Amino acid sequence: MFTVIFIISCLIFGLAYLKYGKFLTRLFELDNRNKTPAHSMYTGTFPKGTGLMLVTICSLLV
Repeated sequence: MFTVIFIISCLIFGLAYLKYGKFLTRLFELDNRNKTPAHSMYTGTFPKGTGLMLVTICSLLV
């Protein structure tokens, strides 16, 4: 019985995931052809202070 309930709940969650994704796509007018800010605002240089931030993050990982 537990297996049947598990499979049915997985199907319900899967369908809800797909429906909610389509709803969000329509709500926010999402389109894969739109450029992200990382591409549209790229200047070819790093922002000031990025080097220090990368050094700090790398030192925390060691």
